[in-house]
Amino acid sequence: MHCTALHCTAALHRPRSPPCIACIACIASRRSPAPPAAAAVPHRAPASRTPPGRSGAAAEQRRSSGARRTGSRRRGQRRADSSRRLVSDAAAPRRAAERQRATGGRAERSGAERSGAARAEGRATARSGRGRMSKVVGYEKALFRDHGADFAESKDMEPASQTLYAKQGEVDPLPLPELEHTFELFLQSVKPHVTEAEYRETERKVREFAKEGGLAQELQKRLQALAEERKGSSWFIKMWNEAAYLGYRDSVVWNVTYYLQFKDELASGMASQTRRAARFVYHALAFRDELVSGRLTPDMGKKKAWSNSQYKYMFNASRMPGEDGMDFVRTYAPDVYNHIVVMRKNRFYTFDVQGLSVDDLHYQLERVKRMADREGTDYYPVGVLTAEDRDKWAAKRLLLTELGAEADGRLNAASLERIESSILCVNLEDWSPTTREETGLSLLAGNGRNRFWDKSMQFVFFENGKGGYVGEHAMMDGMTTTRLVNYCLDKVFADPPEVVSGANFSNSLLPEPEPVLFQLSQSAKAAIQEAEATFDAMLASKELSVCMFHGYGKNKIKTFKTSPDAFAQVAIQYAYYKTFGCCRGTYESTQTRTYMHGRTEVTRSVTNESVAFCQAMTSGGVPAKRCLELLRSATSAHSAYTKKASAGTGCDRHLLGLKMMMRDGESAELYSDAGYARSSTWALSTSGLGGELMDGWGFGEVVPHGLGIGYSVQNDKLRFTVSSRHPEQKWATRFTANMEAALQEMQAVVAMGESEGKL
Repeated sequence: MHCTALHCTAALHRPRSPPCIACIACIASRRSPAPPAAAAVPHRAPASRTPPGRSGAAAEQRRSSGARRTGSRRRGQRRADSSRRLVSDAAAPRRAAERQRATGGRAERSGAERSGAARAEGRATARSGRGRMSKVVGYEKALFRDHGADFAESKDMEPASQTLYAKQGEVDPLPLPELEHTFELFLQSVKPHVTEAEYRETERKVREFAKEGGLAQELQKRLQALAEERKGSSWFIKMWNEAAYLGYRDSVVWNVTYYLQFKDELASGMASQTRRAARFVYHALAFRDELVSGRLTPDMGKKKAWSNSQYKYMFNASRMPGEDGMDFVRTYAPDVYNHIVVMRKNRFYTFDVQGLSVDDLHYQLERVKRMADREGTDYYPVGVLTAEDRDKWAAKRLLLTELGAEADGRLNAASLERIESSILCVNLEDWSPTTREETGLSLLAGNGRNRFWDKSMQFVFFENGKGGYVGEHAMMDGMTTTRLVNYCLDKVFADPPEVVSGANFSNSLLPEPEPVLFQLSQSAKAAIQEAEATFDAMLASKELSVCMFHGYGKNKIKTFKTSPDAFAQVAIQYAYYKTFGCCRGTYESTQTRTYMHGRTEVTRSVTNESVAFCQAMTSGGVPAKRCLELLRSATSAHSAYTKKASAGTGCDRHLLGLKMMMRDGESAELYSDAGYARSSTWALSTSGLGGELMDGWGFGEVVPHGLGIGYSVQNDKLRFTVSSRHPEQKWATRFTANMEAALQEMQAVVAMGESEGKL
């Protein structure tokens, strides 16, 4: 017997999916009667849920200061009225679906990649958009778009009439490297990781794979056919987005998300959490206006435009959990959805921001803060569900939207959509981190509750004014989002004193921010508690450490006759060698946006030259002049590899593409080779981003015995944020200590080596 619940799609499951996972609520109801729905406003959290940097005693004092406040009759009535409006507005799913079918409306999707429940839920339009039409290109027939892994599916949203996309037609497609080039580069990169005997074995497997008439040549033909079929795009983008992002099933927290920390201002700029947040939001909205209107200037190289396709996923966007093992990203019409969502004490609030000044935004954020503080911490934080692994979150999302009485599920579905369709999310935390480590950890993870991790962008601010950006990585790389963040930082630091201080406060005629409410069954509450326990266990296994080196920076490094980025990468290798006594597989993310729908390629940072430098520096008997020669040789080798990677002719993406072209029954020894595994197991995952007004950025390690390193080479300083899964052994802390020592020693080697060379 098939379930008839609103979002049940058991009949649409792929064969590989477990039976009726979409009907988890219905399965539970068959076991026992459904528990009664909880009140829309849950209890506040116990002291054990204290976030980092907060006093447990202070939290307990706040919790025990009395029973949960129910507020005045007026506030209770307002909440009830709001709930009724949301329930009424949430009744749109079937009507919206009928309207879209009647008008020929579409939401872009690849049918095999969309689960039925998500399709049904997506047909509803949020309260602010119901009955309205969009004039933005791509949303004329529907107020939302679902985007799969293929950027090419959304090319209709890139009109040449807009400045941002005017030169997209001039961007070349991603090149497909020659087999001989890829295999030679690969073998060269393997050498530092293997013995002579192991290298000969790896070389034999490569030759067998690449022989005339062999499997590699057949796979290359398939890739060539794919590249021909995808002219004007990228032969690699769909398989990469599926494998690395949308098909990734672990939690996005720490594994996919990343943070960019804002530099502190003077005391006047840090005095008010909500004032500083308002200024950042105001400038982000100005950037959005440029983007939506088509006036935003494209990212350009020295001679030609880059691919600018990622910008469309920046605002009004959210990752969506797919029940079929493949997520997708949903974007909403930006001329219809003009609200933001604000989180405080695990609660959600929303208000429209169209036409608001900094003072208006400040006033509204202050209102949210007061409202949330009156209610207290939400005992059942719905946001933490988005921190679950993707399959669990997909099932629990259905649990939220399929509660016993249909109206309950629709309230929650409408609330979820209200969050997901928002321009961005502002997170007002109620603690004050001090050190860069505390701030970085609070941004990258926090306590997991006061976030909605699927949102493409979250602007997080703490009580002491510190703040940062948290990004969901599925469709946008760091170079794209860094442009937005650097734009906001430049504007914020240029704000005049009267804007910084907020002397001109807003009037009180603005509509009051509205709470975004959920009604939770006992099963939903249990699901949230399970998610909290999972998150807390994950966070307990993590460590983050920051090396902020003020000795010199980009300007000085250029006088060393080396590339600043290559110098930083060799320094990372040396610090790792000092810490662990060896060099291991290292991934440096190198952008390929010079090609249409390009994202990244790998620069393999471990070379024979970098290993020789590390060994010479730690041997104790090599003259400084020789060490300087080895340093320059290592940085030159790194720069040469980076040049190949940025041209789309590294070896890793091509090798992955060949592997993914294999059919049932086909295999190659190379992919199980020790040299292949050792050189491509990323013990160090590294990436560099710039910005003089950023005060740190970071992300999680990608393998259990690895480090994640986000770094910046600024004009007069270098900064490295290091993450690991070994807090007991203090891997990250030990590494950052050695990082500082390595930078000091390398500067000394340059000075001494140049002095010896003059003798």
